[in-house]
Amino acid sequence: MRQADWIDVLRDGRAVYTVVLNLGIGLHAIDVFVIATVMPAVVADIGGVAYYAWSTMLYMVASIVGLESASAPLPYSAAKAALVNYGKNLARQLGPFNVRVNCVAPGNVLFPGGSWERHLAERRDEVLRQIEADVPLRRFGRPEEIADLIVFLCSDRAAFITGSCMVADGGQTRSM
Repeated sequence: MRQADWIDVLRDGRAVYTVVLNLGIGLHAIDVFVIATVMPAVVADIGGVAYYAWSTMLYMVASIVGLESASAPLPYSAAKAALVNYGKNLARQLGPFNVRVNCVAPGNVLFPGGSWERHLAERRDEVLRQIEADVPLRRFGRPEEIADLIVFLCSDRAAFITGSCMVADGGQTRSM
């Protein structure tokens, strides 16, 4: 697993812990996480009767390169496509247990230490021309814009959203 960061999301006045998973090519790690961490907290089997403790939202950070062809490394693109598919199928399996599963597919997000910061340092003019040509909003996304989408998906306002992959890319992708 490349990165697993915990953030707090306020929900109905109480803190709900949500994990942000950016797995890259470590898909096996999320399987272990879901079985070991999410399932026991959500479902209790007492005397053959299933009890639902609370509604839980599991989300995965994929990428637009998992949705369409792009100039990203092939293993990364394939892993992100698999993550979107995994999330869709997991949503169908966990829905009966009141667990919602969604993916977020960001486009080009600029943040300190990220690959776009490195690309800008190496070939700034070329990268900025690419962003202006490929992204209708003509800019990089910001981490807080992706976080806002995730917070919405974790909120009660998104209680009927599961099995979705939400794109936040400034209009870069061309598919519907």
